[in-house]
Amino acid sequence: MKAAEAVGIEARPLGRMMKAAGLQAKNTTRNGVTDRYYLFDLKEQIEGILAAGDLEE
Repeated sequence: MKAAEAVGIEARPLGRMMKAAGLQAKNTTRNGVTDRYYLFDLKEQIEGILAAGDLEE
């Protein structure tokens, strides 16, 4: 499941909010499909931002 689907937000606005919070997606190829992903090394930082409520539109 994509992150935008999980939180009920369109992908583009979610990407802008994540970038404003200092999180940058990486272009990654997985199963032959190239897309932008938030890698596992950002998991703790994402959880901290969500817990603090710092992710706003």
